[in-house]
Parts: sequence; structure tokens; C-alpha cells
Amino acid sequence: MKTILGWILFTCTVQTVFSQADNTRKRMDSVALANPLYHNYRVDDLRTGLKYLIKEEPYKSDATFIQYTSHLKDKLERTNIANYIEELRYFTDLKIDKKYKDNYDEEIVNINHTASHSLADVFLGKKDYEQAEKYFLKALVEHQLFSVSGTTVEKDSHRIEYDLVKVYQNLGRKDEAYGYLLALINSQWNYALGEKGIIAMAENDNKKKLKKDIDKALKTFVVRPDYFLKFTFRGKKILFWNALPLNKEYFSKNIMKTEFYKSLNL
Repeated sequence: MKTILGWILFTCTVQTVFSQADNTRKRMDSVALANPLYHNYRVDDLRTGLKYLIKEEPYKSDATFIQYTSHLKDKLERTNIANYIEELRYFTDLKIDKKYKDNYDEEIVNINHTASHSLADVFLGKKDYEQAEKYFLKALVEHQLFSVSGTTVEKDSHRIEYDLVKVYQNLGRKDEAYGYLLALINSQWNYALGEKGIIAMAENDNKKKLKKDIDKALKTFVVRPDYFLKFTFRGKKILFWNALPLNKEYFSKNIMKTEFYKSLNL
């Protein structure tokens, strides 16, 4: 009898634990949907970098820097990052000495990137798409993620590019959304997402004209000295980053071999 009662008690306890875990997961998923913050797992690196920096000149003598740093007493997470918009704006444009990059001090070097990318995600969650665009572009180009892992940098860049697609779609700027989807088709990790997105967008478009515009865009592809890639689609300059050694030929081939591009000839 004791064995049976013990087993029932154990079963009920396990079910309760699983139920609590499931409820926690659902709450986390709900928060994630409301606050699409990619850097949730690393956003608190911002405080780590600032903790190191505040010990160094000229930062330890900078009253404004000290003031904004002192505001970040609590761990930064998805659930509270939106409370620090003013601070994130300041740290986005904070001048970081080049020596930290030379020493591979990633938390310090990435202060600008983590702040700008987090800020962009906050504005995306708030549906403030113009501000989201501004800070996504800062995080992508001006303050690109610094890491010894090329894969980490590439995934981060592609995630920003996909978020820019959503931003431009919501702003009604279809041509730029098309441009970044074409860029994603050339990515290692998000090519399927890029093709799926462009197929959905092109559903009600004139296929003949779209193909003509894409063919024209492919001819404008260039690699900049800073390794960023650029092309022009319908007069809009699309700037993106890719770890693959792309040139005009490969960029064009990667797009022209897709089922999407082939369907434009039908």
C-alpha cells in the first residue's frame, strides 16, 4: 500500500514539475514574441564590457559615462532592456579605443553593437519601424559584431538583414525588402528563408518586370574594400555582409539557380 501511495505521490510531483516547466516555457515564448531580442543570451555582456571600461581612462573620468553606467545595476534581459532606451542610445555611439579590438576584448569592442542591436530589437517590438531601421543598420554596418568566429558574425548579420526585411515590409518599402531577401538567398544559413520570403512577396507582382529588375540589379553587384557587399535594386542601395567569398558571378548564380528565379520565366 505504501509503495502504491509513494508511486502516486511521485507521479503527481513529476506531473506538477512538468506542468510548471511547461507554463514557464509558455511565458518565455510569450515574452519572446512580444520582444524579439536576438541578443537575449548576450545582452548582459554590455554591463560586463562597461565594468571593464570604467576602470580605464578616459572613461573613469567621464561624468556622463559614469552616470549612464550607474543606471545599469540590474542584469540586462529581454524582459527589462526596453527600460534603458536612453542608455542604449548613449552606448551605441560611445567611442571605443581601437586597442581593445587589437586585444580581442570582445565584450568591450561589442558595446556599440550590443547596444545598437538591442535598441533595434526593442523598437521592432514596439513597432517603431523607422527607429528600428536606423539601429539595425548601425548594428549591421557601423558597429558590426566583433568575434573571432566568422560563423557568429555571419549569423548575426543575416539575422539583422532578415529583420530589415520585416521593417521595410511594415514601412511599405517593398523594393528594399526585395533587396535584402535577394541578399539572404546568398547566405549559408538563411537562404531557404530568403527564397520563401521572396516567393511570398512576388505572388502578386508582375513576374516579367520583376525578373528584368533582378537581372539589372545583379549587374550592379560590387565588393567594397571593407568586405561589405553592395548592389542596387530599383534604385535602392542594398548593403550586406557575407562570410562567403562572393563575386558578381557567384552572387548571380546563387539567385538564378533558385526555383523562385526559374518561376519568373514561366
